[in-house]
Amino acid sequence: MAGLRDTLNRFRPAAAPGAPGRRGVPADRAAERESELTSLFAALAETEQKAEEIRQRATVEADRVRKDARLQAEAVVAEARLRAEALRSAAAAHTRASAERERVRARQATLNMTEQQGHRTAERLPGLVARAVSLAVDELSTTRAGSP
Repeated sequence: MAGLRDTLNRFRPAAAPGAPGRRGVPADRAAERESELTSLFAALAETEQKAEEIRQRATVEADRVRKDARLQAEAVVAEARLRAEALRSAAAAHTRASAERERVRARQATLNMTEQQGHRTAERLPGLVARAVSLAVDELSTTRAGSP
């Protein structure tokens, strides 16, 4: 009687057709792969489910992060607008103050020029009046001398 080992060797997968080899049952490679992969895919089903849950949580988290970033960006823009308005107001105040200083300086320069002109006029006026009187007297003298 054949032993257990001999009986099992008969069901051992046989090699591909070709040169004669040991005796056995032709191998069903597709069935072997399917049986091996079925258990592997069954084990991976749980992993796939976990991966899908992770993707869903990541999508929710990404949406939350985008929303938070949008709110933060809006806050930054609002603050920047307030700062820009404050800077514009400060620049306008600085410009107005600078213009006022220039106006005061120009007014003072005008007053100084007017005062200087007044002094020159006061200095020159007596001489000009004397000359005008002298010319008028000469003209009157000439006119009287030439009239009958």
